[in-house]
Amino acid sequence: MPKASWHLDRRTVLRGAGLAPWVLGEIVGVEISPADAQRLGVAEGDRVRLESPRGRMEARARIREIAQALEDYRLAYQRIAPEVDYVAINISSPNTPGLRKLQAPEFLKPILEGLLELRKELGLERQPLFVKLAPDLPFEELDAIVEAIAASGISGLIATNTTLDRGIVSDRNRARVEAWGDGGLSGAGLYGKARAVRNRILDRLPKALAFQACGGIGTAAQAAEALSDGAALVQVYSALIFEGPGLVGELNRGLAARS
Repeated sequence: MPKASWHLDRRTVLRGAGLAPWVLGEIVGVEISPADAQRLGVAEGDRVRLESPRGRMEARARIREIAQALEDYRLAYQRIAPEVDYVAINISSPNTPGLRKLQAPEFLKPILEGLLELRKELGLERQPLFVKLAPDLPFEELDAIVEAIAASGISGLIATNTTLDRGIVSDRNRARVEAWGDGGLSGAGLYGKARAVRNRILDRLPKALAFQACGGIGTAAQAAEALSDGAALVQVYSALIFEGPGLVGELNRGLAARS
């Protein structure tokens, strides 16, 4: 996970200082409260494994050489894929110098081909494999990337990651952001930009491929909008900082009320 976060206006967060050597994000369990312990028949304070699908994200903290990227991703995939229900390949973190270059089709294609080959070797052909994209790509480049991903045989896309666009921050905070230096912005301010990218992708993504919406989502109305746009799943990150873990239940109740 990012090593530093700065909270800004409009519930927007600057994430900087890079990544751990490998980002292998996962939620595997929750600590049980007294009331839930009695209901579930377990001891208070026990950790209970979540039965919902678990995914992990692969991302490099630094790029040695672009030619060695496949080797790096294969090593990580081999380690984590047997333990989870799906894997997301993060080639779009702005906190890793050079990582976003891997979104270019000429670099992305061999990575996906190599990972799909490894997935078959491991007997995990049915395990979903996703790629996470940045919100800062020119649409012409984005279209070419989506075309390459659609032709690759992977399961789908996640969009978007954090943005380098300081325009999503208010004028009064922009100087502070610049003073803090590099890092990706996430949270509520990203929502409009992420949605524009989402809709561009969904207009071109074959219906057989799944899409996970991410970027600035923090309310049931936004989650419903993402699903209405065509997303199969919705991810929340920065909103959890401001609302806490109860946000997930709130979103689910809000979506249920709309159905």
